[in-house]
Amino acid sequence: MKTQGARGVLFLSAIGLVIRLASGPAWAIQAGQDFSSGVAELERVGSIISRESGFVPREAAPLPVMKRDRQGTIWAAWERWEAGRCRIELASFGDAGIESVRTVGFSGGYDISPDFAFSPDGLPWVIWINVRGGETRVHVLDTSSNVTWTLAAESSASAAGPKILFDAEGSPWALWNVTSGPSGEIVYRVFKQGEWTAPAIVPREMKWPALNPDAAVDGRGTVWLTWSGYDGQDYRIYLSRWTGTGWATETPVSANPGPNLFPSLGFDSDGSPLVVWTRSLDRSRLVCLSSYKNGTAGPETSLDSQPDRLSPPRLIQDAGGAAVGWRSGDRILVKSLAQAWVASRPGALSSAPPPRLLDNPQLDENKYAGFGDSITFGYIDYYPYPERGYIPRLNAILNAEYGSQRVINEGFGGEVTAEGLVRIPKVFIADLPRYLLIMEGTNDIIFTDITIPSAAFNLREMVRKCLAAGVFPAIATIVPRLDWYGGQPINQERLLSLNARIRQIAADMSVPLVDMYSAFATYPISSGGVLSLFSKDLKHPSDKGYQFMAETWFSGIRSFPFPPVNVGVAALGPEKQVPSPDRPVAMPRTPREAPADPRLPFGNLLTWAHSPKIFDTGGILGYRIYRKASADATATFQLFAFVDQPLEYFERGMASIGRYDYALSTVRRDGIEGPISDTVR
Repeated sequence: MKTQGARGVLFLSAIGLVIRLASGPAWAIQAGQDFSSGVAELERVGSIISRESGFVPREAAPLPVMKRDRQGTIWAAWERWEAGRCRIELASFGDAGIESVRTVGFSGGYDISPDFAFSPDGLPWVIWINVRGGETRVHVLDTSSNVTWTLAAESSASAAGPKILFDAEGSPWALWNVTSGPSGEIVYRVFKQGEWTAPAIVPREMKWPALNPDAAVDGRGTVWLTWSGYDGQDYRIYLSRWTGTGWATETPVSANPGPNLFPSLGFDSDGSPLVVWTRSLDRSRLVCLSSYKNGTAGPETSLDSQPDRLSPPRLIQDAGGAAVGWRSGDRILVKSLAQAWVASRPGALSSAPPPRLLDNPQLDENKYAGFGDSITFGYIDYYPYPERGYIPRLNAILNAEYGSQRVINEGFGGEVTAEGLVRIPKVFIADLPRYLLIMEGTNDIIFTDITIPSAAFNLREMVRKCLAAGVFPAIATIVPRLDWYGGQPINQERLLSLNARIRQIAADMSVPLVDMYSAFATYPISSGGVLSLFSKDLKHPSDKGYQFMAETWFSGIRSFPFPPVNVGVAALGPEKQVPSPDRPVAMPRTPREAPADPRLPFGNLLTWAHSPKIFDTGGILGYRIYRKASADATATFQLFAFVDQPLEYFERGMASIGRYDYALSTVRRDGIEGPISDTVR
């Protein structure tokens, strides 16, 4: 069902894309960070909402939902209680308070539990629950078209916790909790091609009730879901994600006993999920946090203990970092996650991994290495012909497109992945390539005493070693085998299984994937089909196949997040030109240090340009800015800020040039980060 004409004051202007979780500067959890200005702004908005909320028992009332749009404006949705009714208010905030506001809901019943997300056109979609006449209905409003849908109608008080978000394709997802007797399920629907899909239930191995769902989207557009689930003994926190075809098996996040309830989901600086929840223990309530990295839930951390709190805390994903919000009496308090963690667990942050940073100035920006077995080395018709393989062909393409480039042949005939894992560090030392193209595993397929998981582990470790050495890797699926070995069903299954794991490695480790298998397997029949791409041995490509392989590699390389060029820093002071107010100068989304006097018009102006190797700048999400103290020989680069547009950054209040070294990296829209630029000071 859908209705037209939602009431209220229309928004004053359109807004940009929502800042995705974990994209941009994200929020490195490191001791010493200062998100005070952003936190203060959120608290100020919270205090305004408290005054606007009407009569409601503050300690039990849910927190408002607060998010920033792309321009940095804070938006919020909250419940406004009146005598015998409740409405949803949705507003944007400026320096003077509320800038625009509208009431969301219906004339009858109680409109509660709002959530909202920004669509690709920049305006919010709102989801909420209306309770009326013995029914609980889940509604969604598109504020740009004023269309409202009813997604579910359940018996009174049987639906709760609605969430809305947009995935990588820009499709809205609606999720909520439905309970009936002893059961509790998480239901979801997706808006595609102008209509909502049929309701579906998130499958779980645990058949006990699932409660308190929260959902979020990471930097790659993957939908993640957390909830509190009963395991027959107590409630634990679980985590799952949408794989593209279904939901991954749930993973327990909480380890300690006790009622673990009301999880709130966010993401670390490297895109890893973080969950905050409440644990009730004896006569106290703990706010707990755990991360989920590389398929494993990390140790729990207790942020604080407040026995009188009833309203659960919530992770607020701010532009410059994450914050934890909660109610305290009549106030809404907001604290940066780093501050909350440090305050409760001194020293707990020192072991937190920093954002991935590909920093190795010894490597040659214009040098690539193709790494693999005989298919990389170049064999045709059973014999080695490296001069006819894909390496020299790719070298020619890169030189024609980018100028002076070099692709080094690091293929080794007959190699299995375990051998390649031992060999790959030697390539870094001998060749000093900035970029490494990995395609290996076709020999592992035919040796059935090599398990596919072990081959995948070796490939994952190759990627890890590249990243640790500052080398930017891309990984390719292996091409079909049309020979006798490849024709055996067991080997066909093994090849498909390994390729599936290779795709997962690329997704998990945020490195580019070149799907060579799909490119070969779907080669047009009108052009000769896949058979025309292989030489007589039906395992190695033909001349035509190697040319196609080189072109396929280049199609992946052309979207690499190459580092910015022409990076410069200039000191601006009172006696020099200062960016004018109408000039779009990128400011820090959350300053890492507050200047002594923010009114002072001097500072460091960083400027840069897109790499000329990047053909489509529309594929760039933005640039991460790193800095380190120039005078400290032991200092390492730390993530400082994120900029999308324009290609400059003004750091106010710096006394002089030379205090910091700066470097930048490019971030693709799927969250993949490239190597850093040359250092400037």
